[in-house]
Amino acid sequence: MNLHSWKLLLPLLILLFIMMGCSPRLSTTVNPDMQEKTKVAVSTPMGDWSEDWEAIINNLKQITVITKEGWEVEIDKLSFANSFRKNPFKVKSTDPLSSMNYTVLIWSKSDEPSVLSVSSRGVEWNHDFYSNEEAIQFANYIREAVGQNFLKQLVMDRMMLSSNDLEQVKRLSDEKMAAFSDILRSSQFISGKPRLTYPLFPYYSLEIDAGGKEIVPVEILSPTLISVIQGDDKLYFQTEDSLLSALKDEIGMVDYSESHPKFLFKAKDVRVIEQSIPYNEQHYVMNKDKIDRFEATSLLHVLVRELSKGKRTDGEQDKVHKPQLTLEFVMEKDVRSVFIYDDFYIYQGRTFSKPDILKHLRNYIFEGQRFIIF
Repeated sequence: MNLHSWKLLLPLLILLFIMMGCSPRLSTTVNPDMQEKTKVAVSTPMGDWSEDWEAIINNLKQITVITKEGWEVEIDKLSFANSFRKNPFKVKSTDPLSSMNYTVLIWSKSDEPSVLSVSSRGVEWNHDFYSNEEAIQFANYIREAVGQNFLKQLVMDRMMLSSNDLEQVKRLSDEKMAAFSDILRSSQFISGKPRLTYPLFPYYSLEIDAGGKEIVPVEILSPTLISVIQGDDKLYFQTEDSLLSALKDEIGMVDYSESHPKFLFKAKDVRVIEQSIPYNEQHYVMNKDKIDRFEATSLLHVLVRELSKGKRTDGEQDKVHKPQLTLEFVMEKDVRSVFIYDDFYIYQGRTFSKPDILKHLRNYIFEGQRFIIF
C-alpha cells in the first residue's frame, strides 16, 4: 500500500479506535417492561460498579422512589448512599419472575437521574438484572425506606371509612380525618410479616383520596395493626393508639339475628369435623401451640366471612348424603353447627348457596397446621 493510501485510511482508523474506547453512560430512562430472557450469571470483583457511580453517590441531590401505583416517596440521601455503596451490581443473573415494585430515581447535581428498578428478588439496571446478596439487601432497604416514609409523606385530602363485614360506608368529617391522619402518620413500619393475616371483625378499612390521585386503601387488621398494598407487596404498620373505639364511633356494630350467618362472628371458638371419608370422622380443634389468641380469632372470623358470602336459596339441595365438613361454632351459651357440602351449606335449618364453599373453607382450615386432630 502506498503512502497516499495510508494517509487516506489514517483518519478512519483513529475514529474507529475512539469509538471502541467509549464506555456507555448510566441509564437515565425508566426500563421498559421486562421480557422473558435467559442470561448466564457473570461475576467480577467489582461487577458493573464504576467511577461514574462513585461520582453520583458522592454528589447526591435527591432520591425518589416511585411505587407501582405511581406514588412518589423521598428517602434519606445518607442512608441510601451507605446502602448503595455495598454494590448491588456484582452478579448478573436471569430476569426475575416477579414484577418490579419500585423505580428508584437517583438525582445527582446533574439534572438527569439514573434509574433502577427493584423487586423482592434484586435490582435491574440498564436492562440487566442482579440478584447477588448485596442486590437483595439493597432491594430490602428500598422496601423498608418506602415503608418508613410512605404514610408520613402521603397527602390525605379525603377519607372514606367502610366496614366490609357490616357493609357500611361513611365519609369522615375533616376533623375526624385529621385525627386519623395523625394516627396513621405516627405509625411504625413493620419490616416483617405479622402473624395476624386476616382482618378482625368488623373488618374496617380506610380509603384515602391523596391529592386527587389514586385511592390508597388502608386495611385495619386489628385495633393497632394496619396494612397498605403496594404492587405485589403489602406493607404493615403498628399504630401507637387503638383505632377501634374511634372507628366504632363512626360505624357502630350491628346486632344480627341468630338465624343470620353473621351472628357467628360472636363465637368464642370453632371446631371442625372432617366427614369426607365414610365411617372415619376426624375431629379437629385449633392448634393453640401454633397460633395465638388474635390469630385464632382472625381465623374464626375469616371462616364466618366466607360463610356470609352465601346466598339464601329456596330450592331444595341434595341433603341425602352426609355433609363433607361440619363447623361447630362455640357461642356464649351453646354450640351452633354449620353443615358444609360442595357448593352449599346448611345453618339453622336454612340452605345457603356458595360455589366451592367446601374447597375455600378447607384451604383456610388445613393450611399451616392451624387445626390439629382432637
